[in-house]
Amino acid sequence: NNYGMELLNCQGSVAAPGVVSNNMIIAGGTGTSHCIYTNATTNKNFCYNSLLTTGTNTSSSVAFYFNGPYSVDTNLNANYVLKNNIFMATNGYAIINSVGGITSSDYNDYISSGWVGGGRGALGEWDISAINTLSDLQTAGGDDANSVSVDPLFNSTSDLHLQSGSPVLNLATPFAACATTDIDGDPRGGTPGIGADEPAGALPVSLLNFSAKAINKKVWLTWETASETNNNYFTIERSKDGKHFEELTRIDGAGNSNSVLTYTAIDDQPYPDVSYYRLKQTDFDGHYRYTSVISVNMAEEVQVQLYPNPTTGILNLELNNNTGKQLTIEISDVLGQVVFSETLSGTYQKTINLSKYGKGIYLLKVHNAHEKYVEKIVVR
Repeated sequence: NNYGMELLNCQGSVAAPGVVSNNMIIAGGTGTSHCIYTNATTNKNFCYNSLLTTGTNTSSSVAFYFNGPYSVDTNLNANYVLKNNIFMATNGYAIINSVGGITSSDYNDYISSGWVGGGRGALGEWDISAINTLSDLQTAGGDDANSVSVDPLFNSTSDLHLQSGSPVLNLATPFAACATTDIDGDPRGGTPGIGADEPAGALPVSLLNFSAKAINKKVWLTWETASETNNNYFTIERSKDGKHFEELTRIDGAGNSNSVLTYTAIDDQPYPDVSYYRLKQTDFDGHYRYTSVISVNMAEEVQVQLYPNPTTGILNLELNNNTGKQLTIEISDVLGQVVFSETLSGTYQKTINLSKYGKGIYLLKVHNAHEKYVEKIVVR
């Protein structure tokens, strides 16, 4: 059995309840996999916790399992308050409240992303009532009016920090009983996020776009920043399934910049079918953030052929565009002067005479608004 936190006979007082806060807990395995399990435990405030159970046993994998006590007598009741927590299960249940005893619950995120059936509802159970939807939970408990049921966008199943653009940011409410900083010591703002992670202040990098394109059996990854503050480096991470990532390459950031900057990285050996990518940005102080995940299907690649290269002037260009999108072809000299430009889609063949522009180095660019492929051409 795997328990992230097990509270047995942990008694608090009505006047001074205990606090369980700022925890990131992952529980998995083939047996019992509960992130937090409580029994005969009273007077606790659970707030700003990020709980994820990845257990494969549907019936015994629960993010938050509450097993009493319940009593109409306040001095004997559990008196739990659940606020600003993420309760997530990939196969089992977000929450089981077996006998009642939770006195207040709101501003939480309940999500069972991969539930495959079982004796209880999709989200779990509340006082023996099956819970399939957030609406069911609100009806059964008479609470959670401001709670949600959305994928919080954790960085991964092993890292419960939030990706940029997470839908649970700014959805919580200040709770005086809990810490005013998150698990990393970052301050919580006036409208905090749900869970243990509160991304720090203003983002140090203003990211304009992040894209990937399959070209000539490789994947070109491009991103642009509008500004950077204390930006140490970027990391491109790659995955075969969109869940388990590995580092592909690392590129230095600009440190501090107020100009639009363009970055490019190349995956020389992408997976033969679909590859998933995400961009990690790391500050000089070690804080980091992720973008959302993007994917590339190699069946939709752009194939570019240039020959001969080097050339004495005549250049044959063949391009097969399987993306279904328009692309622009540009050839420019070393001063940036464009000497040839066309927009195309589908298959393209062209013979171009560069001899009239003189000998030297030219750049071929195949691009749209956010994606770019560059190849050097030598005219002798």
